[in-house]
Amino acid sequence: MSMDIKPQDIQFRVGDNAWIGLETLSVSRDLNSAASAFSAGGVPLVLGNGPISIYDPVQIIADGVPVFTGILDDLDASCDGDSGFLLGLSGRSKTGLLVDCTATPKVYTYSPPMQIVRDIAGSFGIVTDAAISDMTLIERFTVPWGERAFDAIDRLARNHGFLVTDNAKGRLMFCRADNPTDGGRLNEDTITRIRYTLSGASRYYQTIGQVEVQDKTDHSAFLQATSYDDGCDAIRRRHVSLSDVFTAKQLKEALDWQAATDLAQSVQLNIDVEGWFNSTGALWAPNQLVLVSYPPTGLEKTLLVYSVGFNLDGSPTTSLSLAPQAGFLLMEPKKTPDALKEMGLPTFNLPAPELLTMNRDATKGANNTSSRWKELDS
Repeated sequence: MSMDIKPQDIQFRVGDNAWIGLETLSVSRDLNSAASAFSAGGVPLVLGNGPISIYDPVQIIADGVPVFTGILDDLDASCDGDSGFLLGLSGRSKTGLLVDCTATPKVYTYSPPMQIVRDIAGSFGIVTDAAISDMTLIERFTVPWGERAFDAIDRLARNHGFLVTDNAKGRLMFCRADNPTDGGRLNEDTITRIRYTLSGASRYYQTIGQVEVQDKTDHSAFLQATSYDDGCDAIRRRHVSLSDVFTAKQLKEALDWQAATDLAQSVQLNIDVEGWFNSTGALWAPNQLVLVSYPPTGLEKTLLVYSVGFNLDGSPTTSLSLAPQAGFLLMEPKKTPDALKEMGLPTFNLPAPELLTMNRDATKGANNTSSRWKELDS
């Protein structure tokens, strides 16, 4: 597949209608999100167009390759009297049904995760694909009355260390970062902009988890475990209650997994590139592993694609968010002040490289605060 696609190579279909060469079009897709989304602006409504209705099927195709398959959620029509009606259209992947609708209440016993996900998604006519097959049986998994379908799937994913997204065909995908696809290489020839995003809002120094378990005599007991992010401010802590986890080891793994992904996503490398296809000829997608080589900044790292945004505004471009692969693996996060640096993120152009520690003076202990907070209190 050529990376040099042009606007006229992109076809936009809604129901029985098709447009080529739209002015404005975007698609977003990321890990841990059930449904990708699209928006299109300035879509002309001309004589010969068929009817367009909410819930119509939508497909976006680039040079014969599917980019998006979903449903029309919203329609806005405007007319200025000269150019006729122009439409603004937006919607989500078919998997958006899992976000909106509740799952059928059910208790699963000694079931593989894939079977549970397929059963929940299949009740909405959604096909599920998996890139992993080595997951152990889940002793018990309960879908309570009134829980949304994707909330149940997301809970299953967080407790057992896998990632959920959708693909260009509107199928639900679940995968792991230790089995990524090849995203090729990025260099000066295709990169148009590179930048960082730092956020400490999702990180916690201490995550304390608790789960209620029952023995064979139906007596209840509570298991607790704690995970640490030593690079975070010691005053930031949270308590979480988990379900469908039955051993102390499983509880600790679930907490470490959450802390690791929080850490990885707190610093992202954002890159804008030309075209919608990577150097291997495949459409850009989450969970691709990419070698980023950008000599002007000294950047030479292999990183995981976390989110993808396809844009058409004059010419086709893609916005990528990348993070360290280690942050999405089922493993305990690094326990050092330089955790982010060790996970593979460069520091070349940050305003202050020490920001990577997110607070170098943070100390352990539930009643301790960092020196920064002490200064503010004085």
